[in-house]
Amino acid sequence: MTDPKLESRKILKKLFKNANGDAADAIVKYQGRELPSFGIMYPDIKNLSEQYPKHNGIAAELIIKNTREARIMAMLLVDVPKLDEQLLRVFIKQSVTGELKNHLARHVLAPFLKCNSWQKLSSFVDVQLAVKTFVQYFRMNAELPAFDKSVKLLSVWLNENYQPSMDGPHLAEAIYRCFPAKRADFKAKLFDMQNSHPGAAAQIQNWIDDFQYVENN
Repeated sequence: MTDPKLESRKILKKLFKNANGDAADAIVKYQGRELPSFGIMYPDIKNLSEQYPKHNGIAAELIIKNTREARIMAMLLVDVPKLDEQLLRVFIKQSVTGELKNHLARHVLAPFLKCNSWQKLSSFVDVQLAVKTFVQYFRMNAELPAFDKSVKLLSVWLNENYQPSMDGPHLAEAIYRCFPAKRADFKAKLFDMQNSHPGAAAQIQNWIDDFQYVENN
């Protein structure tokens, strides 16, 4: 029988043995000092994760550790179909950096959305995480939950002024690619968004111009 605490300690020792001081310094430059790091790049963490089975008990132990690598490993080891709401909330709470939010969206939230309804997931995540989740869901499944839900989420993202992030543009592109029969409708909604979100009008126009270029070439 698996002992999650014991297995998580073994994994932490493995991560520590693979520590890289130079890489840790580089990670600080783009992540900041909010969370300590062993300096292990994501592809190497992913390779290490393949040595272990999916196990939510182990993931629950790792996600609360105070290191970047342990939390990423937790996301890679989570058994999403068996993930309960309490542990999901812990994963969301512990994703304190932009990098962790991206991994959370890809490895936990998008698969969770595949197994559950958007209505269920929407009660757990804020707008930023919701957009990241939709983008990752599209990249993994070549589909989105629904046209109207996706467009509404994009509008809310604009309203909450997340323009410095690339998540919104990525969602706009996903909507355009995912619903070819609704492209004219989508562009009409984007024109409406220019009026309702004047601060983002130039950005929205860039999206419209990009879509028009694709159609003309």
